[in-house]
Amino acid sequence: LSHKSTNFRFLSLKIFADIATQYLSDSSIYDVSGGNAFSKELNKLILKKLFPKYASILEDQDPVPLFGLKLLSIIVERNSAFITILSDLNLVSTICEYFEEGHQRLNRYTIKIIKNIVESDTLTTDDIIELKIAEKANMIVVNMLKNKQDWCFELLLDIIYYLLKDTADKIQSKDADNSSCNLLIDSLYKNFVP
Repeated sequence: LSHKSTNFRFLSLKIFADIATQYLSDSSIYDVSGGNAFSKELNKLILKKLFPKYASILEDQDPVPLFGLKLLSIIVERNSAFITILSDLNLVSTICEYFEEGHQRLNRYTIKIIKNIVESDTLTTDDIIELKIAEKANMIVVNMLKNKQDWCFELLLDIIYYLLKDTADKIQSKDADNSSCNLLIDSLYKNFVP
């Protein structure tokens, strides 16, 4: 992934993504808890070799980032523990930058990654507000409705539903920061106002 040729980097990542996807998707081979030797080695490969290069993968020339997002969506979907590592590597904010109407990297994979990040509870309510996840989801939904598109509508509704549910749960708990929750609710409420 550090070769001078974009085409070589793309083909290398594509081959790795295709193979890793097959292994990650097969629960008889890949154990999320790392209970078998293969799963431990694959997790180690992802952590030690792949993740340190992810910032450069996402900033590379097209189509390298597309395959990087595709692979990342599968990794975090199968093993949400990797989301904490993404956060530690400051990649969550990069992915959130792509989660914006009109961004060239906004695609189904980006939205799946955001959905998994939100559902992982890695982010605080303040993080969600700061990253503008609810606002961006609103803008994407509005634009999709305006343009009569539905290519990822269900995923966006899942994100909004989870944010609403999680915020309601936090408000009901005794140690919630109601000011942050209220800001998030105001942002989510825009989906329901004509």
